[in-house]
Formats: sequence, structure tokens, C-alpha cells
Amino acid sequence: MIVGEIMRKSRSLKKSRQRLLIGDLIKHLNCLSTLHQQDRTGNLSVSKALILLTTSLEPHKSRPIEDLAAIRIDSTAPKVRADRKPRIELPASLNSLNWDQVEEILSNNMYLKWQFVELGAERFAISRSKLLRQNRNDVIALIRAALDHERSLDVIERQAHIAGERRSM
Repeated sequence: MIVGEIMRKSRSLKKSRQRLLIGDLIKHLNCLSTLHQQDRTGNLSVSKALILLTTSLEPHKSRPIEDLAAIRIDSTAPKVRADRKPRIELPASLNSLNWDQVEEILSNNMYLKWQFVELGAERFAISRSKLLRQNRNDVIALIRAALDHERSLDVIERQAHIAGERRSM
């Protein structure tokens, strides 16, 4: 009897873990919103609409997704993030930025998270999805780590070149 009760509780626990919440949908919509902020391939109107939708759904994030149809979305939800535009633009050619230029961007607080995501993806080939899952400070830390790694590889390359020249003498 105790074993049966444990099994039932285990099954219900698994179901609750697998249950999709409105908060999960909000995370997905936030990622889509960030992707739509891109100048060349994005759609700023769609991005703003997604931000407005996620802001409206935020109070219901712990509810199961099945409750979504019963939720009345407040059309007067605050539009805090919807009109958020970059205060400063990224340079046009991110692939050709030197280390000092990357450092300047990383230390400038006027850039937004999605701009750092763009920098990390374009300049260092860091996965966009990985960057989007991180908070702003972690995105900056990942890009700094990639920059440091690139510098280390450059030092190794120079030392190998010097060693090769010595051997050929």
C-alpha cells in the first residue's frame, strides 16, 4: 500500500515537472522579441508587441499554460520595455573589430543586452541562444572570456613563430 502511494506521488511529481507554465512561454517570447530587434532581419513592431504581451502575462507566470485561454489580459499594462531603443549603435563591421574596440564596447554601459549578444555572436561566434539565456553581465563576461582566449592564442602563435625561426637558423 505504501509502495503504491509512493508510485502515485512520483507520477504526479513527474507530471508537474513536465507541465508547461505561462512563465516558460514568457521566456520564449522574450527570446523572440530580442531576435526581432535586429536591424537587418528583425521587425521592431513585432518585438514591441511581444514585449507588451510578455509584460501583460508576467503576473500569471506561475500558472499552467492550460489557463491561458481563461486569462483576461489587461490592455493598460505598462509599456516600460516596449519603447526601449539603443542609446548608441554598434559599429557596422563587428567581425573586424580589434581588441581595444571590443573592450571599449564591453565597458560602455549605454549598450543594451541584445547589442552585446550581437557582438558575441558576430565577432566571436558564440551561440546566440546561449547568450540570450544569460543576463547582461554574464553575456559581457562570456565575451570577455572569448576575447581573453583570442589574446592567448595570439601569444601562443607568436611564440611558436619565434621558436620556428630559431629552429630554422
